[in-house]
Amino acid sequence: MGPSNFKALNGNKTKKLRAGIERDPIWSPIHAGTGMSRLAPPWGRDQVRWLSDGYYVLRLATEEQSRWFLGCGLSWRNAFPHERTFRRSAIDKGAVIERLAMNPWPAHLGVDFPFQEWRAVLAQAIEKSETVLDSGHITLWRLEQLPEVLSSFQGNCVVLDGHHSRRAQRNLRLKKFFGWVEALDSPQLQVRAIHRSGWLAQWLDELIASRSIMRLERGSEPQPWQMNCSQVVEVVQADKRWWCEVCDFEKGETALDALTRMAKGRVLFRSSSSFEEILNWLENVEVDTALRLPAPTKEYVLQRSLERKLFPQKATYFYPKIPFGLLVQDLRQELE
Repeated sequence: MGPSNFKALNGNKTKKLRAGIERDPIWSPIHAGTGMSRLAPPWGRDQVRWLSDGYYVLRLATEEQSRWFLGCGLSWRNAFPHERTFRRSAIDKGAVIERLAMNPWPAHLGVDFPFQEWRAVLAQAIEKSETVLDSGHITLWRLEQLPEVLSSFQGNCVVLDGHHSRRAQRNLRLKKFFGWVEALDSPQLQVRAIHRSGWLAQWLDELIASRSIMRLERGSEPQPWQMNCSQVVEVVQADKRWWCEVCDFEKGETALDALTRMAKGRVLFRSSSSFEEILNWLENVEVDTALRLPAPTKEYVLQRSLERKLFPQKATYFYPKIPFGLLVQDLRQELE
């Protein structure tokens, strides 16, 4: 076959592939089930109450507010991680998923969809549907079809939690991965930075000596200390606290960019969202240094994800968490 014929044939394949991608919906129904008691992790298929194919609507209600989620299969091309994934964790989860032929770890995703409209659409969709689970605080419905406004939605999702599970499923070559989706601007959904700790003093000394970072006694006062603008990160040690600053200002690098670059490929940190826990580690000499990251916003997480810029591993903490073991995906057909 000559070069021109090969190019033409390859071009036809590319056109077909693109056409298939354009027709591929962002979300799709899944065959799923839920834990039969206490919503505990269902580590065996006999512990699961299978609920058939469909889309699942979850409401987590309190006296003040309620959160609404859509459980479905997600298209890879429309769902983006915002943090790096620990490869070892993804491999371990993939081995469990393959052995059980089901996924006990749904991803948690945020979508840029107005919260009030999101809640109204899902609430209207389940009006004539019977619940498949109702514990008062947790209510679950199954839908055979999505409302038109959602089925025609062409936006993108950001993986807020469950990056390792998502990567594990991709490693297993699954066509879709399962996740819970909610509106990113839901008032109950919050995000904060993870404080990262470990034996970092020598590493920081090496970076300062090589002029990769600059040691400062004070942080930058004029602008808010947020991930999207800060060029400093706070260093907390048992006997002192100080600031370090990235030196490559001309590239517009932020503290988050620098930490992502410098920590790439190295597992350097323990993580905690509690500053008190960090202080206890320092006091008990379990670590020698903590890095306190700037405060993130949900909007900044979305922005970086869509720009394909990843945060370091475990850089953020989204809360409240979704109950673990509430819904699992049956993968017997996909793994055959």
